[in-house]
Amino acid sequence: MSENSQDLDKYLKFEVSLKKRLSNLIKDEISLYNFSLKLYSKMYLKYFSKKELKVLLSFYKSSTGKKFVKVNSNVMNGVQSRLGSFLNKNIAALNKKMVAFTQNETNQYLKDLKK
Repeated sequence: MSENSQDLDKYLKFEVSLKKRLSNLIKDEISLYNFSLKLYSKMYLKYFSKKELKVLLSFYKSSTGKKFVKVNSNVMNGVQSRLGSFLNKNIAALNKKMVAFTQNETNQYLKDLKK
């Protein structure tokens, strides 16, 4: 093996090692999981006592709690979807009523002006 190819081989090994070490450094320094865990912990401790947290933990360990975690996002998405449809439908109807009302009131105002 030539000296150049040995140098290239060393460099490629160094590059792989450097990427791994940089990746680990980033994971350690900017760990979204650790940050989220600390953030959630602080927020839960702000609103719940340790006793209440133990009750919540018991609930989430139960079969009902596990099911709640599993389906809660589906429930929320369903509610948001139906709420969005409801609001869109009712806002459109309200808009039509407001346009008609404004037109009638404006026409009446113009008629009164001519008198």
